[in-house]
Amino acid sequence: MTKAAAMSAKAVKLEPENSSFLDTYAWILYQKEEYKEAKKWMLKALENGGDKSSTILDHYGDVLFRLGNVDEALRYWNKAKEKGMHTGILEQKILKKGLDK
Repeated sequence: MTKAAAMSAKAVKLEPENSSFLDTYAWILYQKEEYKEAKKWMLKALENGGDKSSTILDHYGDVLFRLGNVDEALRYWNKAKEKGMHTGILEQKILKKGLDK
């Protein structure tokens, strides 16, 4: 486990209902290409108020896409847009229906 992952896991253990901490831990897992595990932690983030965060919604869309669920990914990317995220990267994900295209 990397130092960042260990620190993030410790933060989640100390504050298991903090959606930002849960998202950070999930995003570290995502970057390590551990998408199924990332999804588990992203769901916890969403259950703990993360559904109000455009960043968490966007991240969850990315995880879903990597797991092959394009339609659900698009749904969450659009939710992120509705919550106020307006970045070129998000627009491209929605337009191209995916990442890395």
